[in-house]
Amino acid sequence: MAFSGYEALRVSIQRFMEGGASIDFSLPAAALFFSIAVKAIMFWGINRIARRLSSPGLEAAAKDNITDVITSLAAILGILASNLANPLFDPIAGIIVALWIFRAVWVTAKENLGYLTGAGADTETRQKFIEIVSKIPGVENIHHVITDYAGPRFVVEVHINARGEISLNQAHEICDRATEELEKLDEVDRAYVHVEPLDHT
Repeated sequence: MAFSGYEALRVSIQRFMEGGASIDFSLPAAALFFSIAVKAIMFWGINRIARRLSSPGLEAAAKDNITDVITSLAAILGILASNLANPLFDPIAGIIVALWIFRAVWVTAKENLGYLTGAGADTETRQKFIEIVSKIPGVENIHHVITDYAGPRFVVEVHINARGEISLNQAHEICDRATEELEKLDEVDRAYVHVEPLDHT
């Protein structure tokens, strides 16, 4: 995506410096409309699979396809404007598309950097984990939640408080139940639950 953005920017600036040129609309437009249709279908299919598998790699591939769709639409508008208004509109459209591609590269890189550097879940996701565990009978309090990425999914560690007078079997059952509920979630790879007496934090 970054290389595509660089090439689009380089060529567009070169064409702009040369004064632009009117481009025949018929054949390029047909190719661009075909490209838009194919890339839109690819985006729809890959994005569905990426969401189901929670795959950041496939999500990046899907975004690459939608970038191609937007690039092709901008190219069509640039060709039309170069013919109907001013030849410089085509390279101007190319520069705008290049900047949009660089933005998409930055967003994608920023998202995936978290997977590589051990970033944890956001506040909303952490709260979701807390609410699920809080509903389990016997859980009196949750005082510690740690999340780390294992690939695209989370390893979750939760420290809970239970009444100190319950039996070891009951405490173990609460831990097992909390672990099972967390691991039912698509975004959780595995969960570890530690139980402590209610007055211990």
